[in-house]
Amino acid sequence: MYKLKFYSKSIFEHFFIPDICYRKRLSTIFSKTNDDEIKQALKRVNYYFKREDFFDLNDENSNTLSSLSCFNKSAYYYDIRSVLRYFPHEFKFNCWLRDVITVPDQPCFVKCRPIAENHEYSAILKLNQVRHFRKIKDAYKYEEKLDKLVWRGSVHQRTWRSEFVKKLFNNSRCDVGALSGTAGIAGSQFEKRFLSINEQLKNKFIFSIEGADVATNLKWIAQSNSLCFMKKPRHESWFMENSLVPGFHYVLVDESLDDINDKIKFYQDNPDKAEAIISNLQKFYSQFEDTSSEVLVSLLVVLKYFYLSGQLSLERFGFGFLESDFLGSN
Repeated sequence: MYKLKFYSKSIFEHFFIPDICYRKRLSTIFSKTNDDEIKQALKRVNYYFKREDFFDLNDENSNTLSSLSCFNKSAYYYDIRSVLRYFPHEFKFNCWLRDVITVPDQPCFVKCRPIAENHEYSAILKLNQVRHFRKIKDAYKYEEKLDKLVWRGSVHQRTWRSEFVKKLFNNSRCDVGALSGTAGIAGSQFEKRFLSINEQLKNKFIFSIEGADVATNLKWIAQSNSLCFMKKPRHESWFMENSLVPGFHYVLVDESLDDINDKIKFYQDNPDKAEAIISNLQKFYSQFEDTSSEVLVSLLVVLKYFYLSGQLSLERFGFGFLESDFLGSN
């Protein structure tokens, strides 16, 4: 139902609402936004796109909005189109509409980026949100949940997931396993039956582990009344994973997983501390539920990209006040 709603809305807007309507809205959106809202939005904008100087695009490899196709990576396409259609169609850009584990060689719109590498070429947008920002409702209170740590997911050829599943598969404090047919290098003996999100929410502790890049389940865990366990993230997306604070937003687990039993027992014995962390992560997630703010931040990321690539005059569009923020001179 969630995907059906997303695609129905996206297809309708694509084919039945002319792009000129969106371009006319751009100035209106900013004129109705006060200084405090702009200031708050810019904190995230400059997190997502850290570039602070002008750049030239390689026209040979660049895209325009009309060069993208809804038949290729449609979830990514509809998300990026929903923002780019506010701007002139001839504006050029680079984009990677896929999982990302490397850094582009020139400024590029991406879903995510590796945390440990240079960020100035990676301009994060809220892409593939139908998968990563699925809305859920947790019907269970923390104290009603089972005293176990749960995880279900695919392993395939990911060594870090294979090691994780092998380590915790027979742990009595955990219910961890690979989905049927996805155990890959771990071996089919480490598979367990599918658990829906609602079934996983019956447990007090849920593990979040990265897949090809960011962990998909982290965003729905953040909406739940369960406690998030995870290793230090290696990738970040629109969710700003690298800004999450261990011990405040989630329970940090050692790379070896040797501390998992001690961490589970500690929070079993200290439910007040567990619920405090859960509340902090829920509050962190709440910023992504404000639709107006999400649109504003997205537009500003794209505005900054087009300005720094020399395609857009801030003065002409009435946004001259943003120049010092985009150039990092404050």
